[in-house]
Amino acid sequence: MPVSKTEAVGIAAAAAGVGAAVVWLAGHRAQEDQRDGAGALGAPSSQETSHVLTLPVAATPHPPKPVAVIVPTQPAVFDATFKFFTEGPLHFSVLEIFPADTPREALIVGHGCRLRLQSSTAPQTAPSVTLEIYVDAAVDARTLVAPNGSICIFRPSARLVHVPPPIIRGLEHTRADSDFGLGRAGMAYRELLPSRAGGAVVASHIRVGTDGPVPDYVHFHRIRFQMIYCVQGWAKLVYEDNGPPSIMRPGDCVIQPPTMRHRVLESGGALEVVEISCPAEHETIADPHMVLPTSNVRPDREWHGQRFSWHRREGTGWLKEADGGHGWLAQDLGTHTATGGIGAAAAYTAAHTGAKQCVHVDTPTLVFIYIVRGGVEATVAGDTTTLAPSDSLSVPPEAVLTTVLTSTIPDTELLLVKFPVAMLE
Repeated sequence: MPVSKTEAVGIAAAAAGVGAAVVWLAGHRAQEDQRDGAGALGAPSSQETSHVLTLPVAATPHPPKPVAVIVPTQPAVFDATFKFFTEGPLHFSVLEIFPADTPREALIVGHGCRLRLQSSTAPQTAPSVTLEIYVDAAVDARTLVAPNGSICIFRPSARLVHVPPPIIRGLEHTRADSDFGLGRAGMAYRELLPSRAGGAVVASHIRVGTDGPVPDYVHFHRIRFQMIYCVQGWAKLVYEDNGPPSIMRPGDCVIQPPTMRHRVLESGGALEVVEISCPAEHETIADPHMVLPTSNVRPDREWHGQRFSWHRREGTGWLKEADGGHGWLAQDLGTHTATGGIGAAAAYTAAHTGAKQCVHVDTPTLVFIYIVRGGVEATVAGDTTTLAPSDSLSVPPEAVLTTVLTSTIPDTELLLVKFPVAMLE
């Protein structure tokens, strides 16, 4: 349960017997839901500056008990706060109440969490607790405030993906020696589009430093668009409703539709991929209840109007690029069809040194280029930029039609992705 404005500031553990780990939190107190024969848990001391979360440590031989969040409540509003949580839209169920004649504590459960309402005369300097509750309909999205100051925020569970209006400031050249940072599941990330087009698009060069199992989990992304292109190495991936795990190899490209569950199982060969997503900042959400692979295999299934696509380099021929290409061969990676035109990606390889490729578009388009191997001279609006392996170049819409790519090394390969600006809005 997400609780806002709480910050762990210290941890202490009891040293003897069945101990407990104590985590101090600013803003509210939670503690193991446990009573002794004497009755109620004690109220927080007026000298406490923070509240306490007590969890069983590994040394205990007993299974962990449920955890309840302590919700401090001034005596004058205890009854009204109790009704707020147990009646109306929240409908928490009562598990315990103490004492029966003049209640000062109540243990209630609902929406996947347990709360212990506790009457306390200690000064209350912050909202008692903030709950985030997901509901099915957007019309139910609202915020309610309890008599004790607790805040309940109702959010639609199927939220629309917000894409910031694209802001494209000009040509962006990112060199291979730019820094990597540590990202999700222990993977290293390098920005390939530093401006992120104002938040509309993120392009990342991702490395998995250690071969073997990847510490990933079944998850999905709340996105508008996402593609992964394998640069080197291999990865074993499994996708919802698409059969057993399969191996991604260099030159392969996957389109992951919005909310499609998937997992990276293992990797080898010093795996490197280019991942491009819209919007730049998006949620990655774990799904611990789904087991992959699923029993169903539905290759024609759609997720939010998009289909899963896996372009495999092996067995796919290179086609002569008829549209503005001289000495370049191409492979369409299937992204345009799978996503309904949000992004169109292709891999290009140069048949010889000096091969030239113009970039053609029909509408204002952001163009992203990544050099897989070899070398390219990119001439944009009369200015030439030399691109080496792992370099990237982003060309703004107003300069796309002036762009000419010239290979400087035989067998050069590059990835080129087109994003029509209207599809990002």
